[in-house]
Amino acid sequence: MRSQSVVEARKAFSMHGFTVRSIALVAILALTIPLARVAIFHSTRPYFFGQGYMYKELAVALATGRGYSDSAGHPSIRRAPLWPFVLSLPMRLCRTCDPLPVTRVLEALMHAMTAFGVALLVGGLSGSIRRMLLAVLVTALLPETQPLLLGGYCEPLATALLVFGILLITIGKRFFVSGVLVLSLLPLVRPNFLILWLAALAVIAWRQFHDPSRINFVSWRRLIGAALLFSIPAAAWVARNYLVSGRFPVLAGTSSATLYGNYNPVSGAWGPDFGKWIDPGQLPGENNPNHLSQRLSEAEDLRNLDLKGKEFIAHHWRVVPLLFVAHVVRSFLPSAENGAHMYSFWLLRLILYAAALVAIRQKSIPVDSWFGILLASTVAVTAVTVVLYSGDDRYLYPLNILLLVFVFSTRYQRFAPLNKLDEYFLRRPIALLVRARRNTMPERVNQ
Repeated sequence: MRSQSVVEARKAFSMHGFTVRSIALVAILALTIPLARVAIFHSTRPYFFGQGYMYKELAVALATGRGYSDSAGHPSIRRAPLWPFVLSLPMRLCRTCDPLPVTRVLEALMHAMTAFGVALLVGGLSGSIRRMLLAVLVTALLPETQPLLLGGYCEPLATALLVFGILLITIGKRFFVSGVLVLSLLPLVRPNFLILWLAALAVIAWRQFHDPSRINFVSWRRLIGAALLFSIPAAAWVARNYLVSGRFPVLAGTSSATLYGNYNPVSGAWGPDFGKWIDPGQLPGENNPNHLSQRLSEAEDLRNLDLKGKEFIAHHWRVVPLLFVAHVVRSFLPSAENGAHMYSFWLLRLILYAAALVAIRQKSIPVDSWFGILLASTVAVTAVTVVLYSGDDRYLYPLNILLLVFVFSTRYQRFAPLNKLDEYFLRRPIALLVRARRNTMPERVNQ
């Protein structure tokens, strides 16, 4: 006989009761708000910034027939390929168009997909149209998305893949393989998600070890097959990088710059920069990457950074645990290096985390459901990324989106007394006023 928790896990997601009109309204809000944000703020920063310029260069190379290559025309291994490939598609159709507005419109579409997927997840998990509408509004208007929409970053695409992959898996067995296929594209956008399915297997194994009866709705044969399917796209790209560079295994060569940027004499020294990522080109005694690339190939340059990072870890292993702690602490501290608006992002993030902690205590969404499993897996991926590297806002962004789903799908028992107050002081007086007005309407007509 199946336990009640398993039945709840199977029925944790349902879109029954939602009309075509309500879903169409959600889709319209999800699409128009991000496009409006890009249109309004496009002129405030009329340029690529951060890593956006690098993605644009790769996309232009693909669109002009030069292949996945750097500015010198050599095959590139520096960035994960999917975002430049997606970005190159509209550029192929309009080669004379300015890449900046093309990129920003595409970023808005990716964020629209994310907001729509979040709303469907919230609606399916909570069964509430109002929660679904609130979720799409908050996600579409989320302030911390703004730099990602304008800069040309890959995070909007990665988050859309994460949300829709989880959505397909939670719908039911018929869409399980489709969901795994969508999630398998994630490492080709954000390489740190390469361990996502491994984390999911670890979560399921941990739950089965503590209570085997609670997750008997999954088959280990099916899970292992999904793990192999999940690894195929990343394995294919690693093989390609080996053929063009001779280095193995390389999914995205920027991992070398990330490693050395976090483990170097400046980041490892006590002071204001302790545990902070430093651009390797800005480290004392380092050559400018633009000048260095004239002497070394891209693969040699990245291998040089990788060796320097590993050398620092080998000679300063005692400080490495403290760097792990510093990475975590920095992820919870405000940073105004990119503008004072970052403080508002930090405050909203703390509110989200506090609401998520309360939601965990409510236990309204069981870990024994597919959404619970993949949420816990995303938490694990984010934690590993932050501990080993840094608490950059972009690393936290996909997790924050899933936490919005979790928070908006939770029925908070702590606020149940507020519903009674709302009924007594707001809804009841309004109902009485409406009734009184209806009773007096015939008298006015007679007069």
